[in-house]
Amino acid sequence: MTDTLPRVIDLLDHLLATDRQQIIAESKLAEDIGADSLDNIEIMMECEDEFHIVFNASEFDGVVTVGDLVNLVDSKRAA
Repeated sequence: MTDTLPRVIDLLDHLLATDRQQIIAESKLAEDIGADSLDNIEIMMECEDEFHIVFNASEFDGVVTVGDLVNLVDSKRAA
């Protein structure tokens, strides 16, 4: 989570109309910051562009929190 968390927070802040202070690793994408299924697709695509990685849709299914997203991005970057 070295530089990934702040970059993911910037990305989420840009995409979603929410209070940036609410976006922490423990924040739930749906319940806490209001991401719906279409937002999740957009988040996935923006992460792919930002971090130069590729997800398959099923990988994103397990992402519940911002921390989950950061961990997924980090694992894809390490591969």
